[in-house]
Amino acid sequence: GQHPEQSVIVVSAASDLAVGFGRKTRNLLESPLHTALFPKCQIEWDSLAKADFSLTEGVHYYAMWYDGQITGKGAHLMIMDDWVKSTKDAQSEPAEATRREIFNSVIFPRLEPGGKLLLVMTKWPGDIFTGWLMEKFGAQDITRAELQQWRRSTPADANAAVSKHGIVG
Repeated sequence: GQHPEQSVIVVSAASDLAVGFGRKTRNLLESPLHTALFPKCQIEWDSLAKADFSLTEGVHYYAMWYDGQITGKGAHLMIMDDWVKSTKDAQSEPAEATRREIFNSVIFPRLEPGGKLLLVMTKWPGDIFTGWLMEKFGAQDITRAELQQWRRSTPADANAAVSKHGIVG
């Protein structure tokens, strides 16, 4: 709502998760509270899809499966949600190679200059991918206690925590 000029892409491990996130986001954007708080951040009247819709400032929201089609789309905020599905998946070398290839050739090039990457990941035993991403971008793990503290913090404290951990950016 505060940056209605910025596009968002949510990339999930499964298509049903992506559509669910899109539906929930759309419902939030259409709520009376959101409309009152962010009048410039509204869904275009002719944008009907649950997981791919345009906003009035000319930007888009996309939610898709990590192996889905995002050709021609870019994001100021890219949210990667749980690409690793299980311990077995985390320990699979072919699955690891596929995740890295998709990230390097499809996902990362879609991040706009100055864009932010938000990782929402479970670190499974043997999970190399999440660690690889965190190392690539200089991010750190956040403990449950730090997350709970962040939830109780003021906006200034929350921004400091984001900067400290390199969570996005």
